[in-house]
Amino acid sequence: MSESLTDMLDKFTDDLSGCMHASVVDVSTGLALVAKSNSTEVSGEGTDAFHADLYRMSQKLLADLPMGDEPREIVMRSQQATFVSTPLESTGYILLVVTGADTTVGFIQAMMRKHASRIEEGVGALVG
Repeated sequence: MSESLTDMLDKFTDDLSGCMHASVVDVSTGLALVAKSNSTEVSGEGTDAFHADLYRMSQKLLADLPMGDEPREIVMRSQQATFVSTPLESTGYILLVVTGADTTVGFIQAMMRKHASRIEEGVGALVG
């Protein structure tokens, strides 16, 4: 792999207008493998840990329901920000993005789909 995971995340955030924070977060620990913050308004570490917890709670909830056991995506919106997290298949990590509220969820999802497989490969190469 000639491109680093940091470079991949940089390209992703460059493509995503309004990006305040993006990270690849270990679901089990809540710690970011790589992160990029473009705003002092977002606590990257706190956001990463919260969304890892939210993902784990969602897994537990879905396991008790006949709807599958893995969330495909979690979207949370506030007046000032949009948070989207999606699992990086078979890695134990999620890709988390925080944008300003004026960035549409559809655009965020499209950019995540565009970059997720490359980022997933980068995570796999880095952590095995």
